[in-house]
Amino acid sequence: MDRKMNWRMSSIASADCAGRGCATFEARRNHLTYAGSNSKNAEPGSADQSGLTGGSGREADRGALEGLLEWECGPGSENRTSVLSSSVSSVKSMINLLKRSGQVHFVRTLGAAVVVLSFWLVLAGGLQAAEVFAWGAGGTNTGSFPHFGQARAPTDLSNVVGLAGGYLHSVALRADGTVVAWGDDGLGQVHVPAGLSNVVAVAAAGAHNLALRADGTVVGWGANAAGQIAIPAGLSNAVAVATGWAHGLALRGDGSLVAWGNNDFGQTTPPPGLSNVIAIAAAGTHNQALRADGTVTGWGHHWRGGQYVPATVPAGLSNVVAIAAGLAHGVAVRRDGTVVSWGTYADGLPMSAPVVYGEVVAVAAGDHHCLALRADGVVIGWGDRTYNQGNSPGRRCVAIGAGGFHSLAVLSRGAESAPPRLLTPGFLVGTLDWPFHHRLRANGHPVTFGATGLPPGLALDSGSGLISGVPENAGTFRVSLTATNSSGATQQEITFVINSPVPAIRSRGVVEAPLGLPFSYTVAVDNRLEGCEATGLPPGLSLESTTGVIAGRPRVEGDFPVSLVASNRHGISQGNFILRVQPLVGWGDTARGQLTLPGGLSNVVALVAGDHHHLALRADGTVVGWSAIRPELAAPPADLTNVVAVAAGSFHSLALRADGTVVGWGDNQSGQAAPPVDLTNAVAIAAGAYHSLALRADGTVAGWGSDWNGQATPPPGLGQVVALAADAYHSYALRADGTLVGWGEKQYWRSLPPAGLSNVTAIAAGWNHYLARLADGTVIGWGNNWRGQATPPPGLDPAVVIAAGSTHSTALLADGRVVSWGSYSAGFQELPMTAPAGLTNVVGIAAGFNHSLALLPGGHLTFRSRSVAPGEAVTLVASIAEGQPAILQWYRDGKPLPGAIGPVLRLGTVPPAQPGWYTAVAEFPFARMPVAAIALLPGAVLRLTTDIAPRIGTVNQQFVLRLRAVNQGPGLAGNVALTCTVAPLLEVLDWRASQGAVQANDRVISAQLDELAEGAGAEVSLTLRALAAGSATNLISVFSAHGLNDQGTAVFSVLAALPALALEVTEIGTSLTWPATAAGFVLEHTDTLTPPVPWARVPDPVVQEEGRYRLGISTSWGTRFFRLAR
Repeated sequence: MDRKMNWRMSSIASADCAGRGCATFEARRNHLTYAGSNSKNAEPGSADQSGLTGGSGREADRGALEGLLEWECGPGSENRTSVLSSSVSSVKSMINLLKRSGQVHFVRTLGAAVVVLSFWLVLAGGLQAAEVFAWGAGGTNTGSFPHFGQARAPTDLSNVVGLAGGYLHSVALRADGTVVAWGDDGLGQVHVPAGLSNVVAVAAAGAHNLALRADGTVVGWGANAAGQIAIPAGLSNAVAVATGWAHGLALRGDGSLVAWGNNDFGQTTPPPGLSNVIAIAAAGTHNQALRADGTVTGWGHHWRGGQYVPATVPAGLSNVVAIAAGLAHGVAVRRDGTVVSWGTYADGLPMSAPVVYGEVVAVAAGDHHCLALRADGVVIGWGDRTYNQGNSPGRRCVAIGAGGFHSLAVLSRGAESAPPRLLTPGFLVGTLDWPFHHRLRANGHPVTFGATGLPPGLALDSGSGLISGVPENAGTFRVSLTATNSSGATQQEITFVINSPVPAIRSRGVVEAPLGLPFSYTVAVDNRLEGCEATGLPPGLSLESTTGVIAGRPRVEGDFPVSLVASNRHGISQGNFILRVQPLVGWGDTARGQLTLPGGLSNVVALVAGDHHHLALRADGTVVGWSAIRPELAAPPADLTNVVAVAAGSFHSLALRADGTVVGWGDNQSGQAAPPVDLTNAVAIAAGAYHSLALRADGTVAGWGSDWNGQATPPPGLGQVVALAADAYHSYALRADGTLVGWGEKQYWRSLPPAGLSNVTAIAAGWNHYLARLADGTVIGWGNNWRGQATPPPGLDPAVVIAAGSTHSTALLADGRVVSWGSYSAGFQELPMTAPAGLTNVVGIAAGFNHSLALLPGGHLTFRSRSVAPGEAVTLVASIAEGQPAILQWYRDGKPLPGAIGPVLRLGTVPPAQPGWYTAVAEFPFARMPVAAIALLPGAVLRLTTDIAPRIGTVNQQFVLRLRAVNQGPGLAGNVALTCTVAPLLEVLDWRASQGAVQANDRVISAQLDELAEGAGAEVSLTLRALAAGSATNLISVFSAHGLNDQGTAVFSVLAALPALALEVTEIGTSLTWPATAAGFVLEHTDTLTPPVPWARVPDPVVQEEGRYRLGISTSWGTRFFRLAR
C-alpha cells in the first residue's frame, strides 16, 4: 500500500446488509477507525466504537498496527449502504482476501450473531505506535471539551507498568519506580515531586495524584483545597491507594483503611467494622472496598437524579476479584472472568455492562465510562462516548486506565524482541481461610510465569499466571515473580500480606425494634462468627451465641446501649450499638425520611401526621415533633406543656392545652398556625393543609388560615358539633345527632358525603377523600377514589379509629389489628398501601401524605380492658384521634373521679380491691359522648414450664420442646398467649397446641391460648430438627391480657457427633478412652442400672493423651457401668 493511500473497506456489501448489522473500517496513513452498526449515523471516527489515534496522534515513519473488528448481525440492526473502494463485497471475500495476504490472526464465530476478526495492517511508511495509547477528550476528537493533551501520551514514554487518569491530566508509572505525568498543570498536578522514586502504584482524580512507595508510605501532589494530598501523619504500611475528587483513601496491610480530605458526603468515613479489605477504588464523592470474601462495600454519596444519594452496590454481588469506581457508578470483575457494572452515567442513564466474550482480567472507570481488559488483550468500553472515551481502542493491550473523559492503555508489544515486563502491583493482600485470586500480567508475550516464596496454600499456574488457593499462614511474605519468553526472563519482587480474619463487628449506630412485637436482628459480623456475647439488651430479647441473632419481644421502650463481643479461632473483637425500642411502627413511602423515628420516644398516648412531619403526645402532656426534611417546622415551642391533643397540617402544627387554649407553630404563610387571640374553651382541634379548626365546649367551631374556598369559615348557625376534620379545600363537622356538615369547595372531587349518611361517630379527611366510622364500627368512604382510597376492603371488621392520607386510608380494628388500603407513590411507581404483617396490639394510628404509623402501648399505659395484678402501676389512656374531643371527664363504675380531666388517668398502684369499670366522657351542654371504656379486672398470674427431649443431640436429629402455661390465679386469665423464638440452628417441623390456634412467622411460633381458668394449663408442642452443631437457645414468653407474665429459655446442645467410649487393653493395663473434643462432657459411673440409677461423677484423675481422654480401670472395682453425661 502506498503511504498516501486513503481507502475504505466494507465488511458487508449493501446487498448483504439487509436485516443485518454492517461495519466499516478505514485505514489512513496516521490512524485506523472503525464504525459499527449500532449508531444510526455511524461514520469512521464517530462515537460508535472508536475514534482511534495511534500513540499520541503524531505520524511516524513506519510501523505496524494491530486491530480488532467485531460486528453483530441481529434484530434491530439498520439497513445501510456501505461505500466501497475495493472489490470486497462480503464477509467471506474479505476474510479470504486478508488470509491470502497473510494478515489474519484468527477468525472466530461467537454464536450466530457475532463474528470477530483479528488482523494486522502493515502500512509501508505508516504508523509507529507509542507504548501508551490514549483516546478521548484531550486527544484528537475533543470538540468543546477542555484540551490539555491529557489523551496524548509522550511518544518517548516506555517501560510503563501502570496508568491513572485525572479530570484533565494523566499519570504513568514506570518499571523503575518513577512517575511521568502530562496534561493540565494548572494546580501542579503534572509537576511530579523531584526525587520521587520507588513507587509501586499511582492514583489520580480531579487535579491531584497519589503515589504509593515500596516502603508503604504515600506521597501526594496537585490540588489541596480540601486536604486531599495532606497525607495523615504516621500513615505507613499502606499497600494500595485510591482517590476521589477531593479525598484520598489508603489500604493498609492489615486490611484496614485510612481516609482523608473532604468529608461532606461521608466519603472519608468508612463503615464501622469494615475489615479484611484486599482492594479499594474511589471516584467523585464515594468509595468501594473489596473484601477477602469477594463482596464489595460502598460508602459516601454520588449524584443521581438531581440529588446526592448514598453509594451502594448491587445486592448479592459476590465472588469479586477486582473493582473500579466512576463518578456515579462502579464496575467489578468476578472470579469467573465476567464483569458487572452498576450506577448511572451522563444524565442518569444506567451503566449496564455489555456481554463480554472472553475472560476479563482488569477494569477501569472514568467519570462516565468503563473499560474492561480481556485476557487476550482486547479492551471493551461502554458508557458515555461523547468524546470516544467509552469506545474500544482496537489495539491489544496489557494494562488500562481511565480519566474524567479520556482513556489510557499500555499496548502489547507485537513481537518477542525482548524479555517480558511484569505489570504486577508492588503489594498483594489476602486473608486466611478465604480463596485468593490474582492473575499476573506482563508485556511482551510471556510464555511462562514463575513464583518463589508464595504464602503456604497458594500456587501459581505457570501458563496462565493465575495465583490461587486458600492461604494457610498469616504474615508478610517477600515473593519473587518471573515471566519468560523466547528472548529471556525478567524478575519482580513484591510483598504479599496475608491477614488473620479476626471477627469484625459491623453493627453500629441505631437498630430499631417495635415494642412488644416479634423482633429478630442478626449482628453484622465479618469473618465467620463462632461465638457472640451481648450485654445491655432490653428485657424480652436474648442473643443466640453461635449465630449472633437477637430475638424475642422487647418489653420496655427506650434506647439501650448494647455491648458486643465476637470471637472465632483467630481472635475476638468488640463493638456496640443502640437498640432503640420504639412504640411506633411505620409503613409506606420512605423517600423523604418519613419513617425515620426519633430517639427517646416513650409513654406516647396520641399520634398525628402531616405531609412529612409528625407529632407525638406523651402522657406527661409534652409533645415531640420530628421531620426529616423540615425539622425546624416540626419542633414544638420549648415551653409547651399541659397538652391534651395535637393536630398536623401540611407543614404546621396545633396543640390543645388542658385549659382550653390552642397553640400553633410551623408554616404560617396563610395564618394557619396563629389561632385567634380570643379563642378559649376549645375541646378539639383539626388541621387542614393551610387552615385550622377548633371545636369549643359549647359545640361551635372556629376557623382560621387559608380561606380561598371558604374552608375556614363555618356555616352560619353551625352548632352541636362533637368532632372535626379538615383537608386542603374542605372542612367537616360531626354533630351530636350523628350527621355531617361540610363546607369549602364542594365540587372538588365530589366532596359531599353519601346521601342519608347518619349514625356517624368519627370522621377523617385525606387529600380530597373522606372516611366516616358508624356506631357499629362500619367504615364509609367518599370523594377522590382513583386509587381505591375511599373504598374500604369488603368485610372489614369493626374499626375503632380511622385515618386518611393522600391516596390511602388506614383503620385500627377493635382487636388491635391494622388495615390499610389505597396506594402510595414511591418514585415513579405506584405501590399498594399495606400494613405490616403480624402488626397487633395497636392502640393508635396516623396517616401522612404517603405513609402511615401505628402506636404500640408502652410503659404502664392501658388503652383497653385487661386484668391487673395487685400492686401494679396503671395509667389509663383514652385513644384520641385528630379532631376528637380531648377534654374528658373520667368515671369509675359510673361515678365521676374528682380532678380526673383529660385523655390520661394515672391510678398509680392498683390495690387488690380497686378494679372497676372506667369511662372517659366528653361532656357538652347538649350531649355526653363516651370516648373510652376500660375495665380493670383482678389479674391472675401465669407461669411457664418447659420440657426438652433430648437436651443433647446431633445434627439432623429431631427434638421435642414442650411448653406449658399454668394459671396460678387468682381468677380467670384472659387473652393468654405463648410465643417461642426458635434458634436459627433449628428447623421447625411441626407445632401443636392443646387449645387455641398456633401460627408460625419466620422463626417465631405464636400460640393464642385464649382463656385459662384458675389452676388450668395449656401446652404447646414443637418438633424441631437440628441443622448445625452449636448451642441453640430458644426464648419462650407467656402473656396475658395485661402483658408479659413469665419468660424463660430452652437450650439444646447440638453436636456434630456424640462422643463414644472405647475400651483399650494393652500390656500396661486396661483403659477407658473417649475423644478430647467432647467438651462439656463428664464421665459418670454406677454399680447398678436398677432405677433410679445412682449415677455419680468419676473422682479419679483423667489424663489426655494423643487427643483422647484416658482413665485406667482396676479389676478390683468389680462390676461398674460408665457413661458420658453433659
